[in-house]
Amino acid sequence: AFALTLPGAAGLLALPIALAQVGLITGLLLLVLFGLLNWFTIGALAETVARSGTMRFGLGFLGQLMQEYMGNTGSLLITVVLALNNFLVLPIFYIGVAGTLADATALPTALWIAVLFGVTLYFLSRQSLNATIATTLLIVFVNIAVLILIPLLALPHFRSANFSLGALPWAGGQTLSVGTWALVIGILASTYFSHPLVATYGSVVLRRDPSARTWQQGTMAAILFHIVICCIWLVILNGVIPASVLANAPGTVLVPLAAQVGAIVRPLGAWLVTFSMGLAAVQIALALYYLVQERLPRP
Repeated sequence: AFALTLPGAAGLLALPIALAQVGLITGLLLLVLFGLLNWFTIGALAETVARSGTMRFGLGFLGQLMQEYMGNTGSLLITVVLALNNFLVLPIFYIGVAGTLADATALPTALWIAVLFGVTLYFLSRQSLNATIATTLLIVFVNIAVLILIPLLALPHFRSANFSLGALPWAGGQTLSVGTWALVIGILASTYFSHPLVATYGSVVLRRDPSARTWQQGTMAAILFHIVICCIWLVILNGVIPASVLANAPGTVLVPLAAQVGAIVRPLGAWLVTFSMGLAAVQIALALYYLVQERLPRP
């Protein structure tokens, strides 16, 4: 349950850049605030999934879950919002993965997009979660190792002089533009967003643990673990990369981090982008598939 619902790791590569605009103190407070909000809501969703016969036995997805509790209006709202979100996010993941692989191999980006699209179609054609569970577990555990290894490699280059603690915006600190807050809130909202995974993998875990105790504990532990990892990344990277460099870094933290730590960071970061985003693309497509499937007429 922990591994299947752990939020994706690719967002961490952009998180320190977005939060560099608000300073370390505000960044940590926002990370914890958004993390606890998602910890609470994902625990509530996990319990709701466990209490729903439709979800427990894999007979429907979030649309039908909302139908049980909120009626037709709530069901239609969640279906439209998630469908639009997934449809617009998928190309971002395709471009992110394909761009990384194109840089590494000199093959066209369009070719890698086609490959990832083919992989996604393969998993959807199986019409079963069994094909994605083993892959998810393998990628997640390697991702956890990489998430711990990168800060460890950067730690010897830590300098407290690089810190930009910043002042709290509501306590006389700097005034930030709407665009800056939009970037910060957008990154934070996506950092912990793993709720569709709770709906996707609920029936698989609950089949093995009908009491739902490990299901709820695992989903909530995944968010708590991600809060800790995000805070560690933010503190260490703020101490390794000067604030002025971090705030103006294009794309991800890989380039400035490699300049400070060494080239070993690049392949590790490329793994996170490729496999974390690639796995997320398959999971998002699977959720989109389920949203459509539960709206189609039953034979």
